[in-house]
Amino acid sequence: MKLLWLTDIHFDFLSPRQRAAFLVRLAEQAPQAVLLGSTAPRLAEDLKSIGDALKVPIYLRSRI
Repeated sequence: MKLLWLTDIHFDFLSPRQRAAFLVRLAEQAPQAVLLGSTAPRLAEDLKSIGDALKVPIYLRSRI
C-alpha cells in the first residue's frame, strides 16, 4: 500500500496557484491513502481540497 504522510501543510501560506500545484504533485504520487497530522485553523477546507484532489481515504491526527 502506498501512503502519503503529510504534516503541518499550512495551505494558508500558499496562493491559490501554489495550492493547486501542490495538490497536483500529491496526486502524481498515486497514493492509496493519506496520513495527515495537522492543527491548521482551516483544517476542514484543507481536508476537502486534499480529498477532492486525491479521492483516497484520509486518516487525520489533530489536536483541535
